[in-house]
Amino acid sequence: MIRTDPQHRDYAVEKGARRKQLEYEPDDAQVVSLPDEKEKRRLVDDPLFRLEHLYYGELYELLRVSVSVLTMGIQANMI
Repeated sequence: MIRTDPQHRDYAVEKGARRKQLEYEPDDAQVVSLPDEKEKRRLVDDPLFRLEHLYYGELYELLRVSVSVLTMGIQANMI
């Protein structure tokens, strides 16, 4: 028998069952961890740290813009 325990926000196993306690780490659950305030500040202030921690979409956009700028520079030098 299992009953709710709203005071502790839990369930109480009374009889006929055993409780299985599972603990998860964010890495085990494959969840994206959010940066804390210190990491957010470092992302703003440190360009190398920011480059190391770019998301795929941001990295793709950075590379796309860089290639575009380089292409325009090469074309300007050929004129």
